[in-house]
Amino acid sequence: MKNLIIALLAIAFIFVGIAYLEAEKSNRQLAEQLHQLEEKAKIAETETATLRDAMQTLKAAIPQLTPQQQPSGLTTPATATSPTPAEPAGSSPPAPESTEPQPEASQALQEEIGRHSALIRSRVRRVWSIPPGSPSNRMCILKIELLPSGEVQDVRVTQSSGDTAFDRSALAAVKKAAPFPMPEDPDVATRFRSFNFKFRPEG
Repeated sequence: MKNLIIALLAIAFIFVGIAYLEAEKSNRQLAEQLHQLEEKAKIAETETATLRDAMQTLKAAIPQLTPQQQPSGLTTPATATSPTPAEPAGSSPPAPESTEPQPEASQALQEEIGRHSALIRSRVRRVWSIPPGSPSNRMCILKIELLPSGEVQDVRVTQSSGDTAFDRSALAAVKKAAPFPMPEDPDVATRFRSFNFKFRPEG
């Protein structure tokens, strides 16, 4: 019986020893992993500090940018406006007319605009039927928009004569006269894509 107890105690001691060794091994592994994590944290902290220093150096090297101010005396380029054919010379039958030529247009451009305006006036004059009894002081202004082909894209009254029948006759004349001849010069043609045209009977 005594020998059995001694044997059991020996076995228990062996198991305790094994458990102790396993625990010790686990502790060493945990300690090693913790050490590795600490080393990685130190490396990351060093890299972060290096990156921070580099960013500060780069920031100091770049001058502070401020919004650019427009140079004095510089103005925004003016947008090309509608063509402004010259007023027709006194003639019969009544003829529509447009507003005055744009002052910024060159002399050659004004001459070409005037020549082409005369073609449009002549074309509209032939088909314009003024309502009977319209006073000579009647006048309306139309906004005409043309397609590159000369077809009327839109036409509307921008300044009424006060006489609905007179305004309608002007609108009808423009639509009936279309399509209009378009200039070959692109600069002149651009002016005739959208322009104002004045209609009034001449005394």
